[in-house]
Amino acid sequence: MPLGLPLWTADYGQLDVGVKYAITENFKIGFEGQNLTDSVYKQLMQQHSIGLMGRTWFASGPRYTVSASVTY
Repeated sequence: MPLGLPLWTADYGQLDVGVKYAITENFKIGFEGQNLTDSVYKQLMQQHSIGLMGRTWFASGPRYTVSASVTY
């Protein structure tokens, strides 16, 4: 049976970077990096007598994407 306790999200921030470069007018390449600081998203649950307790941690880690596009 669910308790219906309030849920909160802890402070969270991550660093994302993206760069795109046009090699020619019709050919472009790109690089993106997400969550470069390896931040962890934390969900907290509040109980009246105890206070805030950890409920769920999400650790996705850094992610990278390389792309290329051609137009004609």
